[in-house]
Amino acid sequence: MYHKIVSYITLGLALSVLLSVFFDQIGVLDLTGKKIDLVIFLLGILIIDLIVDHSSRLNSIDKKLDVIEKQKIGDIDRFIDKELKDILGNYIAQTTSNLNALVNENSFVVENLDEFANYYHRTLVCFSKSSFVATSDLHGSKFWDSETARAVRNFTSGGGKMSRVFFISSSEHCFTKEELAILQEQIENGVKISLIPLDKISASDYENFIAEKNGAVAWKVDKMPSGEINRIQITSNTKEVKRLVSKFEQFNTHTAAVKVETIKTLNRAPSERSQSTEK
Repeated sequence: MYHKIVSYITLGLALSVLLSVFFDQIGVLDLTGKKIDLVIFLLGILIIDLIVDHSSRLNSIDKKLDVIEKQKIGDIDRFIDKELKDILGNYIAQTTSNLNALVNENSFVVENLDEFANYYHRTLVCFSKSSFVATSDLHGSKFWDSETARAVRNFTSGGGKMSRVFFISSSEHCFTKEELAILQEQIENGVKISLIPLDKISASDYENFIAEKNGAVAWKVDKMPSGEINRIQITSNTKEVKRLVSKFEQFNTHTAAVKVETIKTLNRAPSERSQSTEK
């Protein structure tokens, strides 16, 4: 409020000077001394107030129109041809629901799951200097292919930072060659790795995601009990992204979490692993 008053007075003074010069030139306001100065100053303040009030009203109208336009997205279903709706069924409903979420919630569900790796790569390119935190399962070799590895390597070598918590079945988890290869590649690519046993966290806490640490964007991966991907969603909702970042920190600092700098310790017996792996 204080800054507004100062701004009004400053603008009023500036306008009063201009009006004073203008009136002096055309010989208007046959007053003398302080009276004419006061009149011009008050007139300047009045004009500034009218301009600010008008601008505020326009801004308010603009916001209301935005809300109305966004609400229309949810009504798009009634403008679609009935025959097409009968044929395409749920696909139409899913598409309109997705558009509605994109406009109103800053989130979008990727229907083609095979495209996720490509979008993952593009995310790292778009935020090439950012820090990302992620959680993942060790299985799913299709995702951890050479292209994904190259994208992560390019990201970290270009100044980006990444930390990842991998879920393992238990503290006594026996690593397969494939799992060790994934971990080794991540370490070589500059990713900070931690492991957390699923039997040490609640089932409701289990969540796969990658999130930009400052809250800009995140990908969430929903899986079925079988482990297959059910849904992939991107969001730029800052509150939701920061929730995921906070969840990562909880995993990473969990008493059962183990930081891994080399896979050599993982090749040993489970009883030796906790003693030789740096926490």
